[in-house]
Amino acid sequence: MLRVPDAVLTGVREAGRRVPARLGAAVASRLGRPVEPDPGVDPALAGYLNEQLVATSALVAELRRAAADPDLAVERPLLQRLRREVAADRAELRAVMQERSVRTDWVAQSAGWAGGRVAAALPLLHRLPVVDRLPVARPARDGAAAALLRLEQLHVALTRRALAAAGLATALGRPVLPGAQHQADQVAAAHRRCARALFGAGPGRP
Repeated sequence: MLRVPDAVLTGVREAGRRVPARLGAAVASRLGRPVEPDPGVDPALAGYLNEQLVATSALVAELRRAAADPDLAVERPLLQRLRREVAADRAELRAVMQERSVRTDWVAQSAGWAGGRVAAALPLLHRLPVVDRLPVARPARDGAAAALLRLEQLHVALTRRALAAAGLATALGRPVLPGAQHQADQVAAAHRRCARALFGAGPGRP
């Protein structure tokens, strides 16, 4: 019988303890029932703001994990700053929701939180004994290549936010998340730096 390492079990238990109580209560009481917007609230805007809040919370968590990645240590100050900026953007979204009387969809927030927990727990699977015994080739630079892929995922999420910021500006009649595009550009620049460090400049390249 396969024995799951204590570190994996501890990680799962700790994740369970960190589930906000109000999220669990909301899921238990409202699962399967859509959030009914208050009268006078555009349901399309309410749903869109809630989805953007979920995406922004997931991005804050992913930036935190990226900043802790040893293969991205050289970019850590940038990633930590971006995490703070995106967290401030999340606060702005919540303020907009309060201003427009949009209620938080805790079912959607819970689903987003659970997805983030799964993403955070995946690296623990590599510590299972059966995984250690698999004949998997591990190139010397696989960690740096994985870091590049992580930056690409961050860039996709940040670019999506920049597009969403334009849509929200149209819906709200004023700019929101004004730094979103610049944040995406900074991650693209970090990706270029890491790619040069990993692969070299290459012939005919600066």
